[in-house]
Amino acid sequence: VSSPYLKDNKIIFTANNDARSVGIAFDFENYKTIHYFKIKKQYDLNNEEINSFFFYVLDLPKTIQKVKYRLVIDGLWTLDPLNDKYSYDEKTDLILSDFDATRYIPPVT
Repeated sequence: VSSPYLKDNKIIFTANNDARSVGIAFDFENYKTIHYFKIKKQYDLNNEEINSFFFYVLDLPKTIQKVKYRLVIDGLWTLDPLNDKYSYDEKTDLILSDFDATRYIPPVT
């Protein structure tokens, strides 16, 4: 479990397993869709669960270079507790978690 990170053209979000459900909503969708995290369980050699965590993989739209988002943890809207980057959005009057997705986007002809 860590702060979000960029892998190829995807952002990987993770969350601790101490909640019943975790969702995420993005600025480029006007926060209208909540995408729910899936749970990943890790097992030892005896097939007993040793750890679990929530994760969500965002396939970035080609033109997006910065992502603002909010998490929904057990039905409550909140900032990402694992991401220390956030900003105030005057349009929504909310503090939002930020992720810098700056990367090279090849031109399409």
